[in-house]
Amino acid sequence: MAAALQSNLDAGISGDAGDLLLRHEAFGSNVNNDDDDRRDPSLTAKCFHQLLLKAFKDITVILLLCCASLSLLIGIMRSGPKEGFLDGAIITARRRKFSSNRKLVAVIRNGKEQHVAASEVVVGDVIYLNAGDRVPVDGLLIDGIDLVKLDDGGSDRRNHPSLFAGTAVLSGCCRMLVAAVGKSTEKSRLMRSLTRQQYAQESRLESCIDETNSRLCKIYVSLSLLVLTVHMLRCFICRSWCQRARNPDPKDVKKSVEEIMNEVTKLVKKQGLRVNGLVAMLCVLLFSLRDALPVGVLLSLACAAKKMENHHHAEVRKLPACATAGLITAIITGDTADLTLKHSDVADLWVGLEKIKSKIYETNSKSDLIVLDNLQEGIGLNGSEHWLLLWAEKVIGVDVDELRRTRTVVQTEDFDKKRSGLLLKRNGEGGETEHVHWRGDPDKVLSMCSHYNEADGTRKTLDADKRTILREIIERLAIDSPQCVAFAHKEIMIEEREGVNSKLPEQGFTLLGIVSLKNPYEAELRQAVKQCQDAGVDIKLVVASDINTARFMALNAGILRPHDGKVIEASEFRHSSSQDRMKMLTKIKVMANSTPSDKLLLLQCLKQEGEVVAITGTSSRDSPALKEADMGLSLGHAATESSEFIILDQKFVTIAAMVKLGRSICDNLLQFVQLQLTPNVAAFMTNFIVALSYNEEAIRSLELLWVNLIMDILGALALAESQYSQSHSNIQLEENPQIKIAAKYIKKPAWGYIIIQSLYQVAVLLTLFFWGCDLLNTDQRVLGAMIFNCFALCQVFVLISVASVGMVKNIKSLFLVAAIVVLQIALMEIMVVAVEGERLDLRHWCISASALGFQNCVSLAYYPVDQSLRKGFVTALISIKSLHKNGK
Repeated sequence: MAAALQSNLDAGISGDAGDLLLRHEAFGSNVNNDDDDRRDPSLTAKCFHQLLLKAFKDITVILLLCCASLSLLIGIMRSGPKEGFLDGAIITARRRKFSSNRKLVAVIRNGKEQHVAASEVVVGDVIYLNAGDRVPVDGLLIDGIDLVKLDDGGSDRRNHPSLFAGTAVLSGCCRMLVAAVGKSTEKSRLMRSLTRQQYAQESRLESCIDETNSRLCKIYVSLSLLVLTVHMLRCFICRSWCQRARNPDPKDVKKSVEEIMNEVTKLVKKQGLRVNGLVAMLCVLLFSLRDALPVGVLLSLACAAKKMENHHHAEVRKLPACATAGLITAIITGDTADLTLKHSDVADLWVGLEKIKSKIYETNSKSDLIVLDNLQEGIGLNGSEHWLLLWAEKVIGVDVDELRRTRTVVQTEDFDKKRSGLLLKRNGEGGETEHVHWRGDPDKVLSMCSHYNEADGTRKTLDADKRTILREIIERLAIDSPQCVAFAHKEIMIEEREGVNSKLPEQGFTLLGIVSLKNPYEAELRQAVKQCQDAGVDIKLVVASDINTARFMALNAGILRPHDGKVIEASEFRHSSSQDRMKMLTKIKVMANSTPSDKLLLLQCLKQEGEVVAITGTSSRDSPALKEADMGLSLGHAATESSEFIILDQKFVTIAAMVKLGRSICDNLLQFVQLQLTPNVAAFMTNFIVALSYNEEAIRSLELLWVNLIMDILGALALAESQYSQSHSNIQLEENPQIKIAAKYIKKPAWGYIIIQSLYQVAVLLTLFFWGCDLLNTDQRVLGAMIFNCFALCQVFVLISVASVGMVKNIKSLFLVAAIVVLQIALMEIMVVAVEGERLDLRHWCISASALGFQNCVSLAYYPVDQSLRKGFVTALISIKSLHKNGK
């Protein structure tokens, strides 16, 4: 290779200007512009008019500008230019969301060590690599095979001495010959094939929330535009109405955010400016939906991330990925810590009456070596199953090619399905002796034996007592193992055979040993795989092992079921057409002899089918695939810059647990959306109806802001604790995720619950607003405090009802609910002093509680809470009704 590149492994390239120029022209430079090619256009500089045109493409912005214009016109007509300008300015001032040393390489040129920039490395260079360095190019390892440790997944560098760009040197040192630079490296080619734009890329969760919020904001702003249009028409038609509405607060009750700020800002207090109630409420709604909703989600995800780190040995690098875990429909996994095949666990070997626990070929005893040679012949040349050869190659050193070269098979015989015989000659022994081997069912083979070998290699007579003990061992193995094979050997003289085609002898053999197959994987792993499959998550095993080993791994782990699924070579998938790939996609369960590019290709095909894919990575070569996946999982600390999670224990069981927790997170976020939307929808509908009739508001902006605040913080935490406490218990994965992408983020049952709860709250609030004074015989100021108190307490029950029975079983959740109630009581008392409100007496609190109790009935009749809780509530109502009839 070095000669073909006109380089020398000791002296390197000549390194003069002409040589470097020729290499640059032939192979290119080590400058990679892939990142610049995929840069997000939104991050490039734009002129002001471009930003303005982009903003006007947002329908919400257009509606807000219409609201601002109408509000400005109405404000000027009512209060004059000075005060009237304030409402329009507040709507217009809407926040927007903004997105916010050269490394030297040691090379040998012209026999001398030089330090050049990584971009100046050329093909043919010999590079020195030390601990902490990152490989800047692709190439071949020259020396240091046994000294260097890389984060490339522990590949066999003796057979595959390749190094790839991006690989980190963890320890040791080595030299490498540069074979590819710049855009010719494997990493660069894979990065160019990515379909996902990684810069400023929103997660599925963020896009779901943004789309939902955008739709709701358009609805809110459209209704506000309708109200403002009605008010404007009233101002033009009835001038007296505008004059009557000029002082919206005749009793000097401070009920807006700006008036609260008057206590601190004397200037505003002197001017007496006040924002229109509908405008202030609109601003609260817009900011709460675009900012407070992510705040609540952030708290939920932070709580989930803590659970993952504490209970599941997973480090979360990107919080939105916690919810993505619940949407996963396919997992592409490689050799995880619990999926890696340990050949010594494939089978147990019994020699004589003992089980061999160490590798038998490590012994130096002559008698042991004789037993070993005989056992290797019996397994390697007598038509053994693949699992047996797989175990024998690694554990007892069977080399089938070497055996075929040094032995000559004279005769084979398949007596029946339970036995097979073999007659062979050893090429180095001359022509006097031959060796007969039998393998098959232990009972059948044992009946042919008169002697047995002990663990130390000595040959003993098989008497009746020993035969009984061996039969007991065979019976025990038959119970625990799906397959057992016994091996027997006998050395004979050539003249002992009756003829060339005579039957092989069947008596007087020596029992070499019994090999019992066992499942090399823990029951915990098989259970995790089964849970994922039952939950609708398709698992695909993609490994660099040969096809037989990969099939064995998948069958024993439960990834591949008999007669269900397909095992293919990666080259077959790689060289198929796009149409053929998509046809075989659903059937593929195992892909053998794969490379990182094959893994990336499979991932892209799955995403084209609409799957939400998680993928594991064990080295820096998997970095492009981790970036392309919906959820990248780094096993250990390799390629962590490209992944969403770091699986510290590197086990598939942990991945399954994350999917389970992710489903709970999705449920939690759905509940939080209901908790967030219900008060906002109820408040807006109430104020919308009131605004059409009067120039007043039933729920003030500060009150709505308070409810959003406590529910987004304490409510979100209470939901998270109740949901994740259930997830950590024995809840099984369900067949489908509760939340799908974008349009299906909020399902019909959830919308039904939001509408029913909102309508109930609107009915209660409007009843109190229009007829409360007459029904309760109280004044308007006390009534206003009651309306706010009822509205806040209704949200407390919404919190309890959406959390269902999980909250009842969690002490932290109950404590947070109690804290919300205490804060509400404290606020009602503070308002008496701070804003000259009215104190509610016991009668008013009881009325608020009775409204809450009726809401309980409405919710339990509709919302699918725990059946035992519902049954208990209905039983209690029947008991109360019975006591009432009996006069008790």
